[in-house]
Amino acid sequence: MVEFTIGAIKYRTRPLDAFKQFHVSRRLIPVLGELAKLFTPRDGALPMVGKDDLPSAIVTVGGAISQMSDADSEYVLRTCMSVCDREIAGGVGWGAVINPAGALMYEDIGMAGMMQIAFQVIQENLASFFAALPSSSAGSEAEPGTLTS
Repeated sequence: MVEFTIGAIKYRTRPLDAFKQFHVSRRLIPVLGELAKLFTPRDGALPMVGKDDLPSAIVTVGGAISQMSDADSEYVLRTCMSVCDREIAGGVGWGAVINPAGALMYEDIGMAGMMQIAFQVIQENLASFFAALPSSSAGSEAEPGTLTS
């Protein structure tokens, strides 16, 4: 479980089950592939994505996101929101961010907040999966179609 703050509001995530992790990751692979290109080493040096590169990065990742169907986009967002709770004012407990029907429970959560919540859930639940994938350099000596460890 990870706790984080957006504005002055505390949130926490719970783990996605393995099947939901799979279904979210398969929908995000094109987006994450474009994002990975921004951080792939070039000429032996890690690229820096700075302020000046931000418009290009937004266009690159935004293009991949724009190719997702509405159904896939909403699946990812609703699945991520379904494992997130929000601290109730006064610190009296935690409440679900989204109800079982898929509606947001708090009117003050806008698109930016929803995207930040989804990013936290994705980072927490899928980072180990993508880190475990073999790199292109790791497989350079392997036979085509085989994985190396």
